[in-house]
Amino acid sequence: SPAVSMLHLELYYHFTTTVFDSLAQRHEGSATSLETIIQASLSTPYLMHELLALAALHLSLVRPSQGTYYHTQATQLQCQAIALFRAREEDLNAATSLPTFLFSAILGTHVLCETLRFCTEGPSLATFLARFVQYTALHRGVRAVAGRTWDTLRQSAIAASWRVAESTPGVALGAVQQALLARIQAAKLGAVITDHYRLAIQCLPFSGDSSEPVASLTPQASCSRIIAWPVHVPQEYLAYLGQGRPEALVILAHYAVLLHQHRGFWVFGDAGAGLVVAIAEHLGTEWEGWLAWPQASILES
Repeated sequence: SPAVSMLHLELYYHFTTTVFDSLAQRHEGSATSLETIIQASLSTPYLMHELLALAALHLSLVRPSQGTYYHTQATQLQCQAIALFRAREEDLNAATSLPTFLFSAILGTHVLCETLRFCTEGPSLATFLARFVQYTALHRGVRAVAGRTWDTLRQSAIAASWRVAESTPGVALGAVQQALLARIQAAKLGAVITDHYRLAIQCLPFSGDSSEPVASLTPQASCSRIIAWPVHVPQEYLAYLGQGRPEALVILAHYAVLLHQHRGFWVFGDAGAGLVVAIAEHLGTEWEGWLAWPQASILES
């Protein structure tokens, strides 16, 4: 094989000239300089592989005529990145906190994009739900390992990024969340299940009393918190989602509105609207009242 891979150089160039800027406009990485990311990746093979993987994924979307080729490359590079990361799990320490944080954030973005952009068109809702639950398990698993070293990030140059990534919305619920929670409480599902749903609803990054998703946040913070939602919800909620419980699907439909509000971000695309429609078709007319707001929201914007 050649000593220099022209493909990898192409992907590296694409990340530094295009992908990073797209993330900086919409994601927590905006508070992390390109130079910081590049320096970290040059000494951390698993991070470098994931940067290249994300660049390949982006190219698969913006160059549809070569989509299959770049998507295959993205998958292979991501698998290599995860294998390299797992091989270094025992070596993670305070000195590796920066690359592990970046790896977790970028991998999470990659796998969410993969799930949303490639599993909401064509496959059944059940297939999407299975992939979504798998995505959250992978992202949570990597974060659990990487997070052991993150205390040092509070005083680091990327402290702002770290705070956004780790923060969750406050306990005060907006009007839409309150209405959704009231329906779930009225359904009398039992205290334990209701509390799991309450926590999942509370994690939805709506702003204050507004019915507008994350209206008061910057685009970077908005998208970062949308990406973080599946990581912060209770594990039990994800189990209910995997089982296809209607109330869990309704909450997911509200999350899909957040995706739709930020559909200009290539990671989300048009997945939000498609997900609301798929959930509504699956649940049928019996759940129309529960889905009135999500359905109206995707029609209005």
